[in-house]
Amino acid sequence: MVGGLTSGLTTWLSLRNQARAGQLAHDLSRRDDLYKDFIVAASKAYGDAMLSNEPQMQDLVALYAMISRMRVLSFPRTVECAEKIVNATLDTYFAPNKTIRELHALMKSGAAIDALKDFSEAAREELRVRYDGEYGENPDDGFNQNRTVFRTFKFLTLPHCLLQLRCSLVIR
Repeated sequence: MVGGLTSGLTTWLSLRNQARAGQLAHDLSRRDDLYKDFIVAASKAYGDAMLSNEPQMQDLVALYAMISRMRVLSFPRTVECAEKIVNATLDTYFAPNKTIRELHALMKSGAAIDALKDFSEAAREELRVRYDGEYGENPDDGFNQNRTVFRTFKFLTLPHCLLQLRCSLVIR
């Protein structure tokens, strides 16, 4: 009876951990896709704003829709940075258009051309914090190749705990 109970418990724990890992991967992927789509759309809208005084309403509405999704999924800092990008894009539509020479000079100086830098950094930090919250480690710390083995063992059943402990000691 104890053996059957132990087996059932380890199976349940294993399935629970696998479901949790799958949900985390799905959540991170969903955020990653949203941020990628926002960066592409915001870059296009900002570039159009530098060269034209005619806002493309469908593009701006799409940006606001993405920001609304971020309000549900993201940290407030990420949403604030996204809102700043849209505001900067709107302000750019009302500024004089840039010539190719002016764009070249802006690119060389690095001034006002990388409107997405703060958003990109906020999004990366959010994804890192969410990843760290689940795995307790930094994915950018240079030890990923070694820790991949540890993460593989992380979701194994209870009888494999000693193996997991031994592997984590060897890796670190």
